[in-house]
Amino acid sequence: VPEAYRQRFRRLRKGDRQTYLEFAREKETLFDRWCSARVVDSQAKLRELILLEEFKNCLPSPVATYLNERQTNATFPLGRYSSRSHWE
Repeated sequence: VPEAYRQRFRRLRKGDRQTYLEFAREKETLFDRWCSARVVDSQAKLRELILLEEFKNCLPSPVATYLNERQTNATFPLGRYSSRSHWE
């Protein structure tokens, strides 16, 4: 599930017994899995992925949850969904 990979990537912290190289490799693996799950195979898709995440991070939690449940993958439609008057 793409969201699970994103969360694992973002939450991963270096362990006390882990080398920086091991930590970097684990971060890279999780990032690659996240991108693969979202079919990010171009710079444009990577841009959209990062903008989408940043947009959701700026929203109230109930709105972000609503959008995540609908697995909306583009920033423009997110603006339309999140602009609904019942969120205010």
